[in-house]
Amino acid sequence: MKKNALLGAIFVVAAFASCKKESDSTDNSSAAALFGSWKFIGMNAKTTADLTVTSPATNEKLQTITTSQYTTSDNVGTMVFSADKIDSKGIGYTAYGTINVTGYYNGAYDPDQSIDNMEFSQAVDPTTVSYAYQAVGSDSLYLSSGALVNVTDGTTTVGGGASGCKYTIKNDTLSIISRSNVNQNSTSSGITYKALGTVYAEMKLVKE
Repeated sequence: MKKNALLGAIFVVAAFASCKKESDSTDNSSAAALFGSWKFIGMNAKTTADLTVTSPATNEKLQTITTSQYTTSDNVGTMVFSADKIDSKGIGYTAYGTINVTGYYNGAYDPDQSIDNMEFSQAVDPTTVSYAYQAVGSDSLYLSSGALVNVTDGTTTVGGGASGCKYTIKNDTLSIISRSNVNQNSTSSGITYKALGTVYAEMKLVKE
């Protein structure tokens, strides 16, 4: 089993986390302060992923624990909030940060599957998506089917699963803290995958 293939699989597996259907009668009037168009100006993010791959046929078990953190530049795109959805329009950026991977082969530390504090830069292409959301109180949102902004773990980019957000507005600046968790199991060609992951992101936007 190859290191690069595993790194790419970590969040590919996570992207298929199950989603809960939003209620058609959701009242989002408490989020009225968000309504309108906001320009994306940057993000700080941290990700963790614990992936275990088991092959019964060969009696092999490979585990990787990956962490990354980064900031963004070359930020583009806007978010448009309305009463029933969030339109993320052309949001993209370049991520600059570090990635660490600790690998284990059949329970023993494996230096060949490990990476120590490697710097990376990755361009995340602009994407346009729409999400239904649910307002929670006067300062929080819940999205059952995706994250507000695509994230990277330093090797691959995904939209993520269900997420919760807390926001504040000061003058013309919107600050959003987004958190999501993944717990996913799958089997392919007799090989089992177990993925646990978290994403923490702090986003900044300005009113247009």
